[in-house]
Amino acid sequence: MTRIRQSKGTLLAQCYTWIIQSPELQRWQTESDTRLLWMKGGPGKGKTMAMIGCKKDHGKDILDGPNAFAILTTMLCRVLEDETMGTVFLLVDALDECDNGMYSLLDWIVNEASRPSTKGKWLLSSRHSPAFEDYFLSSHCMACRSLDYGEGCMSDAVNYSIKYRVKQLAERKNISLVLQNEVETELKAKAESTFLWVALVCQRLQWISRRRLKKELKETPPGLELLYDRMLQQFENYDDEEDRGMCLRIISTVIVACCPLNFKELAIAAELPANIIEDIHQLVELCGSFFTVSNRGYLLMESHLSTVRFLSGY
Repeated sequence: MTRIRQSKGTLLAQCYTWIIQSPELQRWQTESDTRLLWMKGGPGKGKTMAMIGCKKDHGKDILDGPNAFAILTTMLCRVLEDETMGTVFLLVDALDECDNGMYSLLDWIVNEASRPSTKGKWLLSSRHSPAFEDYFLSSHCMACRSLDYGEGCMSDAVNYSIKYRVKQLAERKNISLVLQNEVETELKAKAESTFLWVALVCQRLQWISRRRLKKELKETPPGLELLYDRMLQQFENYDDEEDRGMCLRIISTVIVACCPLNFKELAIAAELPANIIEDIHQLVELCGSFFTVSNRGYLLMESHLSTVRFLSGY
């Protein structure tokens, strides 16, 4: 979760406190019979951001890293059965992205949460899934919170994120207050309460000249799928065939990489010419907003699972 937090940038309290203050989460925190809360939503709706915010309130990771399922469950069972323990909050993000043993994990969580004597309070996040509906909604100790509906608190949180990012953009590009307001209005009109869409578009705007900001925003479509399509279309329109070919190799390499890569590792893995390493950051910029480069070690990471899935089918 630490790597994810670094890749997502500044965590704004105003963008996740509405989740913490929601009736469903308050009930999960205070009522002994509500021991499992499922937070569901589509790509980019702020599930991970909300989980990181909740983690700040309820403690640290119990175990971080690719550890065996048996070790985790054995250790957690002992903790949750300890009569001397108070309430133990357990947060599991992106449950639908579990590649191996997902249903074993689901079985264990539901069974554990169903025990009246358990000390555990489970907060889970995932995309919509009929399988999860069957697992969770049959549990008497479970509550559910959807992030997909553009209700006031969700829209307010996304709008705050827009205001914050536009302010950063204005400081970087020294744009006028009038243009700043126009950019903010256009983003709010197209965001559809999706944090990821806002992040990708604002990341793209950083590399656009001031005179082209309004034109770029007018041509930017709402919705993640349409945005991804446009980003690829812009990429395919590059005049330099050599650069386009190397960018395709970079994208392919990052998709199949099992861990983040720094620029030197990326150049080797993508089999780029040796003389290109010093300029590889320019090629990464040409790839658009598909990647996030961290400030520590220049690590190159996929910006979101939905990005990887989209590119994998390209």
